[in-house]
Amino acid sequence: QANAAVYRTSETLAEGKKEMDEIYAKFADVKVSDQGGMAWNTDLVETLELENLLQNALPIMHSAEARKESRGAHAHENFPDRDDVNWMKHSLAWVDPEPKLNATTVDYRPVHSYTLNDKDLFENVKGGEVPFKKMAEVFPEDKTELKLGTYTVPPKKRVY
Repeated sequence: QANAAVYRTSETLAEGKKEMDEIYAKFADVKVSDQGGMAWNTDLVETLELENLLQNALPIMHSAEARKESRGAHAHENFPDRDDVNWMKHSLAWVDPEPKLNATTVDYRPVHSYTLNDKDLFENVKGGEVPFKKMAEVFPEDKTELKLGTYTVPPKKRVY
């Protein structure tokens, strides 16, 4: 709460990002020691919940610290104005599942200022895959793999 409050500054966000990175790196030392069996394994449940909280907090802190503007619920006191020229884009973040320092990667995807509908975008759905008709138009600057016209997320990365 202290480093990612509603009204944020560059200094508090940088400090919060550093603290979250250090906490996540220490998570590698967490061990489950509950000997109560699988029926009431509260240590395991609490450890999984903590991992989930950390892996969701990291992208929020890193994305907020990187964004040099105020937008919506992100009120940045050092940058009080909205900056559509530089920041009209979606923040994407990946957290390495192995706890360590600097486990979070932040990237961006352009915002589409037009609507996409099934008729314009998708061909027939076969085998659970949704192939795209016009991949280059949909993701023009995207760094993802393209395989047989389908959009795939790079392996071993989680998208939040």
